[in-house]
Amino acid sequence: MATQYQGVMPDIDLPDTLISEGEKEQEFSLKTDEIQPAKYKEWGSTFDLENLKMNSLTRVENNKLFDEIRKRRQELENQKNNSKRSLNVFRSWKKQGELRRKQKAFSDIFTPIPSLSFAFPVLDQLSFEDKEEKEDWLKSIQKDIYIEEATFVLSDMITADQAFAE
Repeated sequence: MATQYQGVMPDIDLPDTLISEGEKEQEFSLKTDEIQPAKYKEWGSTFDLENLKMNSLTRVENNKLFDEIRKRRQELENQKNNSKRSLNVFRSWKKQGELRRKQKAFSDIFTPIPSLSFAFPVLDQLSFEDKEEKEDWLKSIQKDIYIEEATFVLSDMITADQAFAE
């Protein structure tokens, strides 16, 4: 199946700020089609996917950061749909400044998550530039609520697996 129109469909969907700008928006993109699926044996999971989805949905609905993400996405969609732009350069600069302040305010709500800690064992062996880059990367992923939710889902899967084994 062509993924240009639908993308890869996740088992567990999380809110994001991405607005569709993919190939499907192009005039001559490929339409979705299907081919005969390959023969395969389904993996026999020990967890209930619907239960995992419900647990995740409950956490996401109670997470204020995901609420902010949903609000930001709506703001971005409204902004995209408003195609009117001022020809006055000073008004345009003012609007751009407002948009930058909104984006900074949105970015600033993400702070390090205490339950997420990562180690990079070879950090001391890297050059100064590489070390600085990896430290910045580690700082950024410690604020990543998607990684946090993924660890919760994995924990739910492990718990379900342990309950199944008993």
